[in-house]
This record gives sequence, structure tokens and C-alpha cells, in this order.
Amino acid sequence: MLNKNNKTKKTHTMKQPHDNSAKYYDFVFERRFGNMYNMLTQNNLSKIRSLLLNGKILDFGAGTGRISIPLANSGYEVTAVDCSPEMLVELNRKVQDQNLNIETHLTLTDIISKDFDLAIGIFTVLAYIKTQTELKALFQNIYNTLKPGGLFMFDIEKRAGYDEIFRINNGIVHNKADDYVTVNFQDNDSNLCDYYEQVKGTLPNGEDFDYTESFVIKFWTINEVRSIFRQTGFTEIDKFTIYNADYFILKRNLE
Repeated sequence: MLNKNNKTKKTHTMKQPHDNSAKYYDFVFERRFGNMYNMLTQNNLSKIRSLLLNGKILDFGAGTGRISIPLANSGYEVTAVDCSPEMLVELNRKVQDQNLNIETHLTLTDIISKDFDLAIGIFTVLAYIKTQTELKALFQNIYNTLKPGGLFMFDIEKRAGYDEIFRINNGIVHNKADDYVTVNFQDNDSNLCDYYEQVKGTLPNGEDFDYTESFVIKFWTINEVRSIFRQTGFTEIDKFTIYNADYFILKRNLE
């Protein structure tokens, strides 16, 4: 079905994380992580399908549609949210190419539906939120979009892996001629980390690219996150680990 309900509005004027890399994001991540990236995607999709056989899904931090696109292709009713207008450009391009129907938004506050069966925020989405006030607002907004008994699945990246890279490898994550990535923990807050990448290459269509990205990510602790989502009214029903991230499944209380 053609995506006739796209309501994306480019209201952001400041550059958002991944605006510079959006056009090349899929190619770079598949090249960088190879089969592990595809295995993670399949693992995520399998877990989502085990939680919900059919229904309405809100994909927060949807990016270029790594999860939204296959879910829509499987018959789920998907709404995608991402703060990067350029990432949504790529997602919407795929939606048009595949004749799908995915509604897209730049912010959660644009969502007026309150009957989602499941919300997801995975692949370190929470790392882009840097204050407790913002994180509490996120959980409250997600809570408000779910129907009673609805579920929220999200992950938080473990700091340990990055910390080891910072201490042992001078913060260099990838050091190739065409893929250079560094992380640097801030002195005033050891859980805030400056992320930088400079990547170049050639797309399968022959287009050369060369971009840089720079933004700050936050490593939230499990206790911090639990304290906030419990205040919101969520109940934790599951927790598990995939690679270097802890995943949580929360349930909105019945009313």
C-alpha cells in the first residue's frame, strides 16, 4: 500500500546525529559489522514477533527502517519516529520503493494515537538522550501511546566495552583508512562520551562519499533507567542481553 499518511515535518534546524551519514548509513553499518549486524536484526525481529503476532507498533529511533521496514512487510501497522530528518528521508524512500504504508514523525509528541500494542526503542536509542528530565519525558510519552497492557522493548548500551576501548586503545574503535571512529569520555561526567567518525567509500551504484559525524552519547546505568520507568508506571517483565546491550521488556499497567 502506498504511504499516503506520511506526516513528517522538517521542523529541526540544528543538525541531528546521523544527518550527515543517513544516505550511507545502511551501507556503512553492513560493511562495518557484516554478518553480526544482520544477525542482530534477525534476533530483534524474532523477539518482537514473539511478543506480538500482529497489531500496531511504534518504532522510536527508527533510523532508516532496519526494523520498521521488515515489520511492515510482515503485516504489522507501523509508525516510525526519528529525530533526524535525513534518516527519515531514507526510510521514506524505502517505503515508496516497496509500496508500504508507514507513518513517520520527527518527535513522539506528534503521535496522537494511544492504542499501540508495542513500542520499541532499540539499537542504543536511549544513548542519544542525555538528561533525566528528557528520559522521564520519553518514558511518559511512550507510556501514553500504549494501550493498557501494551509493551515497550528497549535496550541500553553497556559502558564497559567502550570504557575498555578508551583505556586500552586510546579511544579508537575503528582505525581503517576508510572508516575511522573514536570515543572520548568527558571529564565532567564519566557517563557522557564524545563520538566521532570519519568514513568514506563507494556505494554499489558507483557514488563516492566522504562524511564526518560528531555527537555526544550517554551511557545510562540500569538503576537510573529502572528508577525512571518505575516512576512512570511501567512494570518490568523481562530483561536479557544481546552482544553489548541490556534489553528490557516493560508493560503498561492495566487500567
